Amino acid sequence: VTTAVYFSSCKEKNSEPKADNKEDSVQKVIARGEYLANNVATCIHCHSQRDFNKFSGPVVPGTEGGGGFVFDGKIADFIPGVIYGKNITPDPETGIGTWTDDEILRAITHGIRKNGDTLFPIMPYANYNRMAKDDLLSIIAYIRTLKPIKNKIPDRQLMIPISMAYPGAALQASVDGNVRPPVSETVKYGEYLSTAADCIGCHTPFVKGQPDFSRAYAGGNLFNFPGFRVNSSNITPDSTTGL
Repeated sequence: VTTAVYFSSCKEKNSEPKADNKEDSVQKVIARGEYLANNVATCIHCHSQRDFNKFSGPVVPGTEGGGGFVFDGKIADFIPGVIYGKNITPDPETGIGTWTDDEILRAITHGIRKNGDTLFPIMPYANYNRMAKDDLLSIIAYIRTLKPIKNKIPDRQLMIPISMAYPGAALQASVDGNVRPPVSETVKYGEYLSTAADCIGCHTPFVKGQPDFSRAYAGGNLFNFPGFRVNSSNITPDSTTGL
């Protein structure tokens, strides 16, 4: 089923009110996907080039989704090798232009590429695996609107077998039953967004390459970005060292 058709018939109780016509409905879907991909799940941040000569390393205009950003032990010591952000633009040769919605959905929620390769979980697909399907399809709809960029990404170079990192036990077989809480339920909706944003991934200390969930959100990860270094903050409610 295509993204547009899925949303033209979507009647889930947590969906936005239906638009006046199909074109408006599709635009609402794409707008939701743009918000999620740029500000929550941050797909575009990791799958584009970044300008670290500027504060927070904004995305270089024109490279959105084109991939090539390098993740390695220089950036964070818990990364076991060199990994490259993939090209997620609709380019048919070097991007995902030939992928179906279901194939993209499987990559986002189960870390499996079209060709069967397993993605390294620096992309938090275990978190995306908990997102509502309509939000996931919104992201897919938005990604399909990106400018196609021809950019062949190098193969990753891992120092461990991917089987050691794959979070298979944490993954649901299907995302069909996932529900997005109403915005009015502030805490539940906040939990939903913070899960999709993988706040816990950056703000939980790692010990020997594994997150110490007994200190979830306590901070302490060192990131070495070009031009600056930063330790993730303690974002727990601790009155002395947190928020």
